[in-house]
Amino acid sequence: MSTIIETDLKDVLNQINGKLDKLTENVNEVKVSVARLEEGQNGINKRLDNLDFIARTVIGGVVLALLTNPLSITIHTHILAHDILNAFD
Repeated sequence: MSTIIETDLKDVLNQINGKLDKLTENVNEVKVSVARLEEGQNGINKRLDNLDFIARTVIGGVVLALLTNPLSITIHTHILAHDILNAFD
């Protein structure tokens, strides 16, 4: 027992073409979304680079201040001791 289905080939091709057109639209929307995401990611990367530079600069300044401050205290202590000793001369 076989069933015979009669369908117009033109109708089937039109349905396939309609689905292909819809798929093409969806792919184009995905491409636009990906491009927007990449653009946003580039902006975020630039901001992170700036923050990294600022953080390294601040840390460098703090380290420099910590390294030079004891030296400064030592120099001032020696000058003060010298002045005190000279005051009694």
